Amino acid sequence: MIYVFISGQLKHKQKVIEASELMLNDFCENCAIDVDINVEISRRLDDDMAGYCWGDFEHIEIEIARQSADHTYTRSELLLNLTHELVHAKQLINKQFEYNIRNHLRYEQLPWEKEAYGLEESLYQKYFSKL
Repeated sequence: MIYVFISGQLKHKQKVIEASELMLNDFCENCAIDVDINVEISRRLDDDMAGYCWGDFEHIEIEIARQSADHTYTRSELLLNLTHELVHAKQLINKQFEYNIRNHLRYEQLPWEKEAYGLEESLYQKYFSKL
């Protein structure tokens, strides 16, 4: 089972937690184990990134920014960024990262980024757009 915990300010936090858990439990192939995902909503992240995801198949950390450079994310944009990072969480749970190819491809060509960008909008629409 996948458990999501969110710290930081977020409107309807419990509904976002429930939607995140539902999405990942629907989406993951390796859900027989317990996985804890800690999401921190921060004002700003290093390098003006929208989000980060790291960890392993049992414990994952996600950070989501409220602002980047001169842009303040709307709630919808913040949830879309969360969706993108949750796809990365799914990839970590399913052991789909291949770090040895990282140096050979540009960022946008990395398979995990192609998948995350390719799925984020449809998953956002299915799980988060009505929150």
